[in-house]
Amino acid sequence: MAKHKEETISKGDVATVQSGELVPSNFKALSVDAKQLTTFMKDNLGGQGFRLTDLDKIKVPSGGGSTWEVPTLQGNKPYQVLEGIILHFKDVRAYWKEKDGGNKPPDCSSSDSAHGVGDPGGDCQKCPFAQFGSATDDRGNAAGGQACKAMRLFLFLREDDMIPMIVALPPTSLQNAKKYFLRLVANGYPFYGVTTQIRLEQAKNPQGKPYSKAVLNMGRKLEPEEFANAKAIGQAMKDLFDQASQVIDADVAGE
Repeated sequence: MAKHKEETISKGDVATVQSGELVPSNFKALSVDAKQLTTFMKDNLGGQGFRLTDLDKIKVPSGGGSTWEVPTLQGNKPYQVLEGIILHFKDVRAYWKEKDGGNKPPDCSSSDSAHGVGDPGGDCQKCPFAQFGSATDDRGNAAGGQACKAMRLFLFLREDDMIPMIVALPPTSLQNAKKYFLRLVANGYPFYGVTTQIRLEQAKNPQGKPYSKAVLNMGRKLEPEEFANAKAIGQAMKDLFDQASQVIDADVAGE
């Protein structure tokens, strides 16, 4: 099998390696030529690009659930642990005027957590709906959170998939995600240089309502050839992801 080495990573160091042959990987997408795969992605998507809703979506379950529901060709399957490569991530915001937004697009959204588009739109930092204490509970009473929900979206590549899915983390999981990313930095790893395992743990809000939080841990360091391909695929998907229209379902926003 052909070797194709462009870059490699070791703990605390990123080094350049020479071109060669591909080596087998447990990840299907990393066992093929990365340039060919990304070319196919762009050709098949055409000039229209894609929306976030075009990719399969995995979300934190409601009500304190402990299993992920993962879309497959055989229907949704339950998983206790999600493991894959985070190819790219995006911090976004979304605001719905109505408490139960259903699957409607938000009234206002931000693709960078900084500038809102819609009603009210504008500077997210100055927006009253992005301030803590602006949220309301199911009865319309003031709550401690933000009415405009902050979320982190992962382009997440699992072993058996040729293209990534979207894993959507709601506001209550963001602190865990940020701490995990900082731990990777402290140990010399980029987020796309390792596999990430995401589990669920149950918590309760001040009103005693259970909800689930995502807990992230490192699985393993990618092999040099895997890292090179993951970076190439991630860069191609990043370009498409950054251009994607930010249509976010209320179903994604979670707690």
